[in-house]
Amino acid sequence: MLPAGDYTVAGTWAGDANHNAATGSQAGFTVTSVPAPTLTTTADGPKAYGTPVPLNLTGIPADASGTGAVTFVVKNAAGDTVQTVTTTVAQLATAQAAGLPAGDYTVIGTWAGDANHTGATGSQAGFAVTKADSSLTTTASGKPYGTPVPLGVTGLPVDADPASTVTIAIATASGTPVTTVTTTVGRLATAQVSGLLAGDFTAKASWAGDANHTASTATTAPFTVSKAASPALTTTATGVAYGTPIPLGLTGIPADAAPGSTVTLVVKDAGGTTVDTVTTTVANLASAQSKLLPAGDYTVTGTWAGDANHSGAGGAPADVTVAKATSPALTTTADGPQAYGTPVPLGLSGIPADAAPGSTVTLVVKDAGGATVDTVTTTVANLATAKSKVLPAGDYTVVGTWAGDANHTGADGAVATFTVDDRATSITASVDGGTSASVVYGDPVDFAATGLPGGANPATGTITFVVSGGPADGTVLCTATLPATTCSPSAVTLPVGSYQVVAKYSGDANNSPSTSDPVALAVTPAPTSLTLATPPAAT
Repeated sequence: MLPAGDYTVAGTWAGDANHNAATGSQAGFTVTSVPAPTLTTTADGPKAYGTPVPLNLTGIPADASGTGAVTFVVKNAAGDTVQTVTTTVAQLATAQAAGLPAGDYTVIGTWAGDANHTGATGSQAGFAVTKADSSLTTTASGKPYGTPVPLGVTGLPVDADPASTVTIAIATASGTPVTTVTTTVGRLATAQVSGLLAGDFTAKASWAGDANHTASTATTAPFTVSKAASPALTTTATGVAYGTPIPLGLTGIPADAAPGSTVTLVVKDAGGTTVDTVTTTVANLASAQSKLLPAGDYTVTGTWAGDANHSGAGGAPADVTVAKATSPALTTTADGPQAYGTPVPLGLSGIPADAAPGSTVTLVVKDAGGATVDTVTTTVANLATAKSKVLPAGDYTVVGTWAGDANHTGADGAVATFTVDDRATSITASVDGGTSASVVYGDPVDFAATGLPGGANPATGTITFVVSGGPADGTVLCTATLPATTCSPSAVTLPVGSYQVVAKYSGDANNSPSTSDPVALAVTPAPTSLTLATPPAAT
């Protein structure tokens, strides 16, 4: 079977034993398209809003091309085109109109035809999209008396008209109407009912529906308005020093609580033992206080018994301390300045006269850089003899701390400053063991110095023996490095004459320089020796 179109044909005879083969003349002919079929548009309605409407176009030839286009034009009751659905012959079974609002519609399908068939338009079909039904549930969350009860409706279509009306009827558990709450879908999240007495109730919602949804009545929701719960209560207790009662309280009791309702405050020590119970009323609560208690840590728990309109409640425990007596202001003392090598007397004044003699006093000494260089630990009884160790020369601070005792808190004293000065030195020179000596030019001589500090904190540095005065002033004869205190030049090379020699101490970080009184040194000429040569004998 040939597709529609124009063709030519030529015949050929193969011949036989007695005839030659031959070809006939060419003839032309045409295969025309099949005439347009009669088509019928169908729409599987009615359907509820939100459900697609299946569409079809029957009568299309069985051998029609699967890719041939099929178009459905959907119009509303006013004749306006509201949707055009385009598909193919192969996909025709899945064609549908979707998303149409509730209402009446017509649809006409058109097949475009193909190479062998002429296209055609089907008949018009009518269908309806009806309003959708809803299944709704009323919600109500019970609350205590005085608190609004939130109301709600679940199951409303997500595309419900926000302005459509929702009515919620409130009734007692026995069915007696109480009130009605009217709102809209758009404001449903804020729906609530207020002013209900304590008791059991029901809520039943009705939705008026909208253009695409039918009206619906929701299921009934029971709820309860309970009695007002007592607020959170807080026990209060104000810390005091020993010898003063503890003020007690319980905050958070409702302002309209019965004045004669009972408040109980139980005081326990750190071991959990009850040491005091105070019973009062709401009216007298402001003046509640404990008996006198020893110094220590305590907890207090208050309980309100409640009244006819409120439930009773216990308050959160409060921790409270009866403190030791506060120490007075203390002052650190340091008896300075002192010279290097002498301990500095230290003290701490202001400690109470009845302080325990064995209670500890600590005195911390720091240098100018803030480093701790000495810590003196003593007792109140021995404080008068407290002193630092031997400290290098420099500036210091000292802070005294009293540890306190069973009846007093400890305290730090105010900072005291003091200075350790360089130690003054004195030096005495000698030459060859005395205050004067004579030496032959070129011979050695012994110098010595005495008087510089020694022992546990000796002087360090050098002792230099120099000429004092005259043309040779400042001439260094020899130097001794402490702890050596003597030195001897191997040969005195001063010109012949008389000299004054002093010993000069260099000083160090903790000792001042010093110079001795002079000693006398006489330099005498070196002896000479001549030898007379005998002339040779005459020959």
